[in-house]
Amino acid sequence: WYYHVPEAFAEEVRMSESMEFMQSFFRRKYQRLFEIGDELGQEMSALSDQFFVDLLDTSIGLMDTEAASIFFLREGKDELDVGLTTGDRKEALSRICIKLGIGVVGHAAKFDEILIVNDPGKDMRFNKGFDRKTGFVTKNLLAVPFHEGTRVAGVIEFVNKNGGAFDDGDIAKVKALFEFIGRPMGEALKRTSLLH
Repeated sequence: WYYHVPEAFAEEVRMSESMEFMQSFFRRKYQRLFEIGDELGQEMSALSDQFFVDLLDTSIGLMDTEAASIFFLREGKDELDVGLTTGDRKEALSRICIKLGIGVVGHAAKFDEILIVNDPGKDMRFNKGFDRKTGFVTKNLLAVPFHEGTRVAGVIEFVNKNGGAFDDGDIAKVKALFEFIGRPMGEALKRTSLLH
């Protein structure tokens, strides 16, 4: 006897298992950031830096993309700095600052808006200059702001989804992840050296 599992259901199960794994991983490794008070110091700074490295590495797997970057927005500033990035554009992107409102990432940060761009060449917000500078070819992207309290503290950008376009299911995944790691992310933002 054979029962065919619908692909949509199978994908939901895979997503649930991936999310469960990520939650378990972050809960185990970053317990101190979940429970932290005002503890500071070099050790907590290093732990906070590693939090963002792990966030980038694990979320690429969850989102199934070719590359991803985390951009930080310093309080009182009008531009985003590249904190971390993966993929072939790593070295070139590390020298780029993005003004609020410029490009997809700058737009997402300025207006606190999750953006899906599945046809960058036809989207006025997409800045082709980044691809020219990096030699990278952007086929599609998802930009998601993250917060420290109520303030937009940065944007995580996922680029080139494997096997298709970004959709509402991808937004749901990121929202579920951010809902779980919101507290430790806020604590990590206070302590990370990636902002300095």
